Amino acid sequence: MWEGLTGHYMHTGSLWSSANKLVERFETAEGELDPTRVPAGLSVILFSAMTVETLLNELTELASQHGPREPQAKTLAEALEEVEESRGSIRLKLLIATIALGKPVEKGHEPYQSFDLLFKVRDAIVHLKPYRHTFTGTGIEAEPRGLLNALHARGLVPDPTVLPAQSFLSTVASAALCRWAVQTAREVVSNAVSLLPEGDLKKHVQFLLADVLGIERAALTEAPRTL
Repeated sequence: MWEGLTGHYMHTGSLWSSANKLVERFETAEGELDPTRVPAGLSVILFSAMTVETLLNELTELASQHGPREPQAKTLAEALEEVEESRGSIRLKLLIATIALGKPVEKGHEPYQSFDLLFKVRDAIVHLKPYRHTFTGTGIEAEPRGLLNALHARGLVPDPTVLPAQSFLSTVASAALCRWAVQTAREVVSNAVSLLPEGDLKKHVQFLLADVLGIERAALTEAPRTL
């Protein structure tokens, strides 16, 4: 009965849902002595970043499928494929995608600023270095100083200059940062989908990402032509 049928499944929604559920698990393990606190927090951050990266990868494929009927979808697919082939960064991919859609992202505004900060945290975790702590007469200087100070300025991590000293991983595994990471991923996804031109591609993406976008699938008045 099902032989020969094909369809698409977007992992973006599953990754975001996993991050969102992990926030609840993290909050139950927030006590400093709970050994699952840091792993749960780091998982939230990484899954949130993966949500955005996966969205851009999957948009490439979906836009290509809709390209024959939607010229702007074809332009988007070709632009993202070019970035992928040249091994461009996730930041470049987002920038090129918004340019292809005729609405270039503004780096000095949201949601780009939070997107950029989320990936700075992600990069610091994935490419971890033996960061130093320098003890001073009044406290501590923790590295990477610029990133930790930026996170603290947003109220996402404790003051990195105050004792006791914590590892970088323990510092970023905070409840505030985890909640912010999940919300940032959701806002970036929602913003990207909002830029898509009206048509079957947008309907298709909205249908597949209804949970992330906070849309009831029953509220989508027209089903997408391609699943």
